[in-house]
Amino acid sequence: HPDFSKYNKNISVDNWKVILKGLYEELGIRIFVHNGRAFNKDSIKIIEYIRETLPESKIGIIDNGLTLYPYIDQLKHVYPDWIDISIDGMEIEHDTQRNKKGVFTKAVNAILDIKKSKISSKLSVLTCLTSINVESILEMILFFNEKGIHNFFISPVSVLKNQRPSEALKVDKITFNRLIERIFKKLSDLNNVFIEISIFDPDYLTLLSEENKGRFNKFEWNYDHFLWKITSEENEFSVSYYPLSLDGIREFVVNCDGNIFLPKMMAKKNIGEHEKIGSLLTNKPGKLIHNFYKSESFNFYLDHFFEEKSYLCNIKEKL
Repeated sequence: HPDFSKYNKNISVDNWKVILKGLYEELGIRIFVHNGRAFNKDSIKIIEYIRETLPESKIGIIDNGLTLYPYIDQLKHVYPDWIDISIDGMEIEHDTQRNKKGVFTKAVNAILDIKKSKISSKLSVLTCLTSINVESILEMILFFNEKGIHNFFISPVSVLKNQRPSEALKVDKITFNRLIERIFKKLSDLNNVFIEISIFDPDYLTLLSEENKGRFNKFEWNYDHFLWKITSEENEFSVSYYPLSLDGIREFVVNCDGNIFLPKMMAKKNIGEHEKIGSLLTNKPGKLIHNFYKSESFNFYLDHFFEEKSYLCNIKEKL
């Protein structure tokens, strides 16, 4: 939300150090992702702390490429395990989706300089799929692959009811399946790529099942998600469905104010108390999680579990 920063203030670097150490020691978390899309001096200090103080940790960064760019030299010493740069289609579509002209060109220059700097062993393009950019996604993959980028992660826009973003941004059934078909047909022409379309809402799974039953029947259960995968020589393309009800075993999201909040709540400018699991400034992570399972907020996962079950049962009946 444009006003998110007004209602969610940043905690200090020292506070972050205490929180991160607690997550590491009490919950056994070993993978940390900086996902603010606004990299700054505090970000560097926090990531340096993880690398120097919390052994065995892996560090990922998600950024638009622009806020990260001034810190390339400092990141050489941290050497993040991976960096994802958010690019939403080709120039017109990306600039339209970001509502700012010229940011695509800046992002391209940034990602190429980041690649050249070799500050991470893995560099990926991360894309939010919408009705604005869906027709330019394959062109974007070809464009960046020619420039030496090999990893692409695409997620259809996820909508929180009565909040941002608009339902109009969701991709329709025919267009969604056409994109999958176009990538599938072009796969052998690409150079050493890994492409994943990551689905988090069951309605997109319904779109797949209605348009291509044969392909849908090839989905397999893979630990915490459904997976359809195809390989062509050195290239791999997969479509994965990650149930939101299982989000809690994949991700542990800490807001900039130290609160743990439920999935999708970042779409709001002001997150309600019932949408928070609790604050790590005043609670030990182990105790907080133990109490969460008994709280009203846990119903969020139960509600989504039953919703997903309903979708999957309807799909099964139609197959």
